[in-house]
Amino acid sequence: MVGLAPGFVLLVVPLFAVLVGWQAAWAAVLRRAGAPRWLPALVGAALLAWPMATTLPLS
Repeated sequence: MVGLAPGFVLLVVPLFAVLVGWQAAWAAVLRRAGAPRWLPALVGAALLAWPMATTLPLS
């Protein structure tokens, strides 16, 4: 069980890096469009929360 964590981290970290970049792009688009200041945060939270919610166990 100890050996699984580093492999899992190496698998998931690139996904999170891509998602953070995607969120930064959406935040820039929303800022240029004049969206409310809370909207980029909401989009970023939803974008980064779905992989955590679907991959992390409940127990």
